[in-house]
Amino acid sequence: MNTAWLLLFSTLGITSAWASDAPLAPHHGERRALLEKHCAENPDRCKEMRAQLEQRRAQCQADPVKCREERHAAMEKRCAENPERCHAAKSQAARRRAHCEGDPAKCREQHQARAAARFQQADADGNGVLSKAEAERGLPGLARRFDALDGNQDGQLSRDEIEAARKARAGGKSGERHHGPG
Repeated sequence: MNTAWLLLFSTLGITSAWASDAPLAPHHGERRALLEKHCAENPDRCKEMRAQLEQRRAQCQADPVKCREERHAAMEKRCAENPERCHAAKSQAARRRAHCEGDPAKCREQHQARAAARFQQADADGNGVLSKAEAERGLPGLARRFDALDGNQDGQLSRDEIEAARKARAGGKSGERHHGPG
């Protein structure tokens, strides 16, 4: 599968590590670097892919159930095409879940450390908060929710604002699963 399409589809949540022929899907930072390289080499194709991405995001916001069903169907198709890779990915996910169920505090701590590192990497000027431009460059998923997360509406996101939004979204659910920095 073309790396750029894999990157686009992974951004959309349409694929996972086992969908490509690579042993493991690239880490988020590596994916960004590959996408930037592809965009530099193919700017017109990149614009087209980004437009498709935005269109898909809008469709998924309008009908999230349909998007989940489509992702599930695509996953089932990939599993039928490559059962060994599918089994390996499912086994890896099960091991991660079991590990986190065995020591949720350690998993939460590790996740928070990774989120803090992503936040720090995105904070280009090192002032401890993210501007919208920094979020767009370093944490595009967070940038899409920037205005909603910016509790004091100062045009900057602090880790405290992100954490407050995470807790509000978790609503006291056990395990407090979330995605993104915070």
